[in-house]
Amino acid sequence: MIEHPRSLVALALTGGLVIGLTGTAVAADPDEVRSVATQVSLALPDSVGVGVDTMVGVQVQPAAQRDVELQVKSVNSNWQTVASGLTDAAGAGELVWKPLTGTVYTVRAVVPAGGGAGRVISPEQAVTPKYGIT
Repeated sequence: MIEHPRSLVALALTGGLVIGLTGTAVAADPDEVRSVATQVSLALPDSVGVGVDTMVGVQVQPAAQRDVELQVKSVNSNWQTVASGLTDAAGAGELVWKPLTGTVYTVRAVVPAGGGAGRVISPEQAVTPKYGIT
């Protein structure tokens, strides 16, 4: 531990050195640094219409600008990417999906691996688009 001779008015993080309000400086221990796992969630509207553009909200935490994909699958099918985009600096984004039938779809958001982070998948949500909703 390195002692700083004066008291400080603020807490600062500079060059791997953490300086506390008491005036005590402690070298940051790389073994104590923990990464925060990336999470992604999606928000589907209450009603989804067949053949209608549907705005699907996505949120990445911690907040960061990240690539994101919207994937859907119906019964007995594989995942298909139906939209992709980039979240803003707050981690928020909107993707557009146009379901073509009234079958049950399972929907998820995927943040592809990149920038040292692994691939992240949101919880899945089921939705059944309805005919006649505009």
